[in-house]
Amino acid sequence: MLRAVFLSIIMCATAHAGDKGGNGGGVHLCAESVELYDFYEGRHPLLHGYALWTPDSSKNVDDYVRLALEKLAAFPSLQQALRARVGELRALPQESLILPISIPRLPDADIPFVDESCEFAQVANWNERFDRLVIQRNLYERLDAMNRAGLFFHEAIYKLAREINPNIEDSDGVRPLVALLFSNETINFSHLGRVLGPAGLFILTDTNGECVLRFEVTPFRQGESPRAMLELRFPRIRGVQSWIDGHSKLTLEHGQTRRLACRELATANRLTWEAELWRDLPRDAEVSLTLNGAVIFRAGFGGEGPYQQRRDRRGFFYYSRGGSFPLQPLQPLQPLQPLQPLQRP
Repeated sequence: MLRAVFLSIIMCATAHAGDKGGNGGGVHLCAESVELYDFYEGRHPLLHGYALWTPDSSKNVDDYVRLALEKLAAFPSLQQALRARVGELRALPQESLILPISIPRLPDADIPFVDESCEFAQVANWNERFDRLVIQRNLYERLDAMNRAGLFFHEAIYKLAREINPNIEDSDGVRPLVALLFSNETINFSHLGRVLGPAGLFILTDTNGECVLRFEVTPFRQGESPRAMLELRFPRIRGVQSWIDGHSKLTLEHGQTRRLACRELATANRLTWEAELWRDLPRDAEVSLTLNGAVIFRAGFGGEGPYQQRRDRRGFFYYSRGGSFPLQPLQPLQPLQPLQPLQRP
């Protein structure tokens, strides 16, 4: 059983991406070239500017799959999950996967721009209603081995992300990660945490390495900023204060840092935060939790509430705002069902 250590913070109830009709990768299509849009966006100097690998005609798709997986050596659970997912996609019968079809543009991606005289074209669609991936043959056949491998990673990562958090709406966080896997850049917690965008995501190594948590209020003005507190709830673990119900809690206030073994942090099952805001203070502050330097949770005070009005022991009124979110471990991966060839009319 895959011992996955993915923890997601479910912060809002947004529309399921599958409700839009499907999810899938796209290409930057020009008269003389076709490139996975993840790679075009990743290498473009006005966007991410990553140093992508130069395609090597001596390598095949499986060579590039192996090289991309090697880049995730520091994240063995993610590496194992993607090795399984990509392997399953590669094993599907070609005649039921790569088809002589035309796939319409899907509304699951914010495409910033394309080169003049080029266009964005949909090359794949993973339809959630049928739980089926299809790839448009005429575009796929124009992709080199590196781009084909990137397409399989796009579909595998996006599928895994939707399994972790069904509320994910688009692939905008997935594409940069795909590009990073095929580049000379180093992958870190920040890159992985952005895969689920505003929903937030813990992606931890499943080693005995150290994970460093830090909680902050920004902007912080001594004597004026809200007093804020964040708690992570765990099953009972060593060195963390116990709750009466047999669970443990780790409490952090502004500027505090705590160090835990990543294995222990991966067992957290709830995050709760609360901040006290006095009536005459600006509501421009936000609280954030960082893991090894990467922001994994953020909440702001902007807008007009909802706030709870409270009175302290001296009779002064103040406002309180907070929230509580379950941290849900990813269930063991279910194998993909073999696809049957489509019946021609």
